[in-house]
Amino acid sequence: MEIKQSNIVDGKGLFVTNSHTKGDVIYTLRGTVDTKPCRESIYIGGGEHIYDEYGIFMNHSFQPNTEISGKNIVALNTINSGDEITFDYNSNEIIMAAPFVIDGVHVIGKNY
Repeated sequence: MEIKQSNIVDGKGLFVTNSHTKGDVIYTLRGTVDTKPCRESIYIGGGEHIYDEYGIFMNHSFQPNTEISGKNIVALNTINSGDEITFDYNSNEIIMAAPFVIDGVHVIGKNY
């Protein structure tokens, strides 16, 4: 995986360097786990949020190519080498430390 300029936001994104098929575990999140979210943390279940050095660069999409399953980032479809990894914050996050709006839709997590 590599971090470079995002194709979907003004900032950095996380990109795969190998191709993956639906159901592949692309990466397992590692890092500091806390019970409270921060701007870059990812909800991993059980009331826990993880701050991962790569995960912090995963951007939101309403049409994501991955989902979070525990600490695993899992491909939802074929992902080609060089594609940016995205997930739907509204489907995964319980509560967000830094909600935002895209195209008039609130991205706030699923417990609001």
